Amino acid sequence: MFSRWRRRRSTQDKPRAVDNSGAGTPETTVGHTQQLQEWRRSAQRVTRAWNAWLAAESRDRAIRYSVFVAALADEERAAAEVERMVDLADVGQCVTTTDPWNGRLGAR
Repeated sequence: MFSRWRRRRSTQDKPRAVDNSGAGTPETTVGHTQQLQEWRRSAQRVTRAWNAWLAAESRDRAIRYSVFVAALADEERAAAEVERMVDLADVGQCVTTTDPWNGRLGAR
């Protein structure tokens, strides 16, 4: 009753998958990915430490708080590394830009 007739898409209309395998990946991209993953893991440790501190009984609260503060310090360090990475990437983009006259990359 509510069936739809579907038109077949031609091979030209279908989006093509892009192969983003590790072949030809610059080392800096891998390093950036690792830094972002480390930041995410440290943020997760902060969340777990916070929840453990909130759930702790009174005799364990001081220890749980110190674990939370240490996890927070790790997250701050990881965030600073990511911020430095982003700042360096922004500087790199300013140096290498697309030349509007010929469409090629060139240094300014």
